Amino acid sequence: MRSFRCIALILIASAILILGGCEPKVWSVDFTTVADLSDWQGEGAYLLNEGGVEGLRLDPDSWVLAPVVFKGNFDLTLVFTLLGKSGGDGEIEVGFSGEEADIHETAVYFESIQSASEDLGYGAYEVDWDDDALYHDLFYDSGPMSSMHFDGETENTLLINKVGDHFKVYMNDTLIFEYNQGSHYDSAYPKH
Repeated sequence: MRSFRCIALILIASAILILGGCEPKVWSVDFTTVADLSDWQGEGAYLLNEGGVEGLRLDPDSWVLAPVVFKGNFDLTLVFTLLGKSGGDGEIEVGFSGEEADIHETAVYFESIQSASEDLGYGAYEVDWDDDALYHDLFYDSGPMSSMHFDGETENTLLINKVGDHFKVYMNDTLIFEYNQGSHYDSAYPKH
């Protein structure tokens, strides 16, 4: 399951999850203070506060899976710096599944990240891992991302808000796109 992969330097990831009718539940991780990811699942290579990297950096096609599962409506906030360059090919992907062993996933992604003036692709998809990784696009667009910082120093804040079956995706307080959960994603999240 590719729950999270990116080539960008990730500084802080936090999820604020609100269960319908319950007190807010908060779970967060600051990759600049974590000593290891032994309680996470993952695949591929990563650097965690070593080699001059402050935070977490994943190699291409690597991913890590947080050791928690949440149900219901939520806000997920990912704070990171990104060093883009012309001809580069960075990617950020944040995926959600209903349970750790869930064979269905939905994800938000940004691909072909280079610089503020160059087009990048962005969108959302769902995948059925039980059907030979059958992907279903839920949203796709491309173009320059003026609300994203590519200088390697200024923090970016990606916010993904889920209420019921509806997702909204913000980059640095700018609504980038929104989409509805598809019919193939058999999520354990309750629908409101």
